[in-house]
Amino acid sequence: MATRLPPHLKRLIDAAKRLNEEPGLILDREKIEEVIGARLIGSSPTWDSQGGRSLVESFEKDGPLAAPLWRGRVVYYDYKASETWSVSVELGYAQNLVGPELMCYSSRLVEAYWGKPFIYRPPDVHAQLQEWARPSHLPPTGPHDGQPYTAIFTALHPDSANVNFKVGPETCVDRILIGKLFKSKEYGDDRIYHE
Repeated sequence: MATRLPPHLKRLIDAAKRLNEEPGLILDREKIEEVIGARLIGSSPTWDSQGGRSLVESFEKDGPLAAPLWRGRVVYYDYKASETWSVSVELGYAQNLVGPELMCYSSRLVEAYWGKPFIYRPPDVHAQLQEWARPSHLPPTGPHDGQPYTAIFTALHPDSANVNFKVGPETCVDRILIGKLFKSKEYGDDRIYHE
């Protein structure tokens, strides 16, 4: 178990905070690269049967993503039917459950560095039903009780990003998801999508 957060994880949390708090950064591919501290590897878009586009680009193993077992990518989707598009920055810890390199970045440490309290939100409907069925003499599950959950932070501006910290078993933070869905008529995707 990590007793303190490594510098690369602090940089990724700082990047998530900027994308959550600063307007417009999530709308610009170059700004995302700058904030994360790594360049994206260009890839070709794909189209679905309804004419929607998608683009998935991985970050180079550079900056905070040069740390062993960390990876990141940007995922773009264009939903023609609903006239919306989304962009998400997915940062993840590639855990190897049998390897000696497994680290647990405690949700308490990440919460303290993030500077805002984590609130327990069950990951799916089954966990929510179990939570509702807890005997009344037991306290509700907390954010650091060892159960998987997602700590969600809503965008502070209409053109900034939501941030989700995915907390796995033993309250280990293993993914940070940063992104948002936008209406095409309100926000253009020209600085994210490219061919």
